[in-house]
Amino acid sequence: MDDEGEIPAANPKTLVHELIPVEFAQAMKQVAALIAAGDEAVVIESDDLIQIDDVCGGLYSADKQEFGFCWCRRLPGDDEALADDWGTIEWYFYLSKDEITDIATRAIQQRRMWRCSAFDCGRRWSEPDAYCPRCDRGP
Repeated sequence: MDDEGEIPAANPKTLVHELIPVEFAQAMKQVAALIAAGDEAVVIESDDLIQIDDVCGGLYSADKQEFGFCWCRRLPGDDEALADDWGTIEWYFYLSKDEITDIATRAIQQRRMWRCSAFDCGRRWSEPDAYCPRCDRGP
C-alpha cells in the first residue's frame, strides 16, 4: 500500500483503443437524460447512485462535474456477468458531462482505455495506473 492506503498497480498497463459497447452507450443515453433533468442521482457524489442494467456509477467529483462508471461484461444471451477467480470482468470509465452526451449520441464510438500488459484479462480502465485484482496481485 502507498501512503494514502491505495494498492498501487504492480504491472504496467497497455494503451488500447476500444469500441464503446452499445450497452454502455445506451446507459449513457439514460444518464444524459438524468443530467438534463437535474436528477438528484447526478448531483450527489456517489459511486453507485446510477444503476442502469450492467452499468453502475455516479458523480465522483462535484467540483469538476466528472462521473465514474463501471460496466460488467457479459457474453451475448448470458445472464451471468463474465468473471474469473479474481472477480467480475469490468470496464471502468471516467467521463465528463460532455463525454457522456457524446457517447450517448454515438458522436464518440471509440475510447482510449488501458489493459493489463502481461496478460489481457479482459478488464479495462480509463486510467493507466488502475489496479487489477488478477494481474496486479503480489507474489
